[in-house]
Formats: sequence, structure tokens, C-alpha cells
Amino acid sequence: MIGEGKTVGVFQLESAGMTSFMKELRPDNLEDIIAGISLYRPGPMAEIPRYVESKNNPDKVQYITPELEPILGVSYGVMVYQGAKRC
Repeated sequence: MIGEGKTVGVFQLESAGMTSFMKELRPDNLEDIIAGISLYRPGPMAEIPRYVESKNNPDKVQYITPELEPILGVSYGVMVYQGAKRC
């Protein structure tokens, strides 16, 4: 539904830009939506193409070190959440 652009009345998802992003992202679960909302900010917006590419090709995600996979696996190898920096 959200991945089809049906976001009217959905808090934080109904703007034209966010609707377009959700259509590109095609979220499969709540975690994808949460990450999308987190990325759709002035600072992390540059990571959106990488996130979408990694989500669509999870087998191509590469981690600098294997220890990062449990931390960044849920976000397809992209540093989305500030808390991940503290791990």
C-alpha cells in the first residue's frame, strides 16, 4: 500500500517527496518505513540512493568488517541510526 504511493493522511509519509521515496523504496516491513523516515532528513538524505540500492540487492551489501553486520544488517549496511555509531 505505502509502496504504491497510497500515503494520503499517513503522518510523515504524505508529502510528495516522501511519497515518491516510498514508491522507490517499496517497503516490505515496518523497519523499512522507519528507516525511510529517518533518512528523509537534510543530513542523511544523501544515503537514500545507497539504502534503496542495498535493499534491492542485499546480497551485494559489503561491510567494512564482519562485526558490523549484526549492527547494520537491518539497514542493509547503511548507517541510518545515530545509536549504531555507539555500538
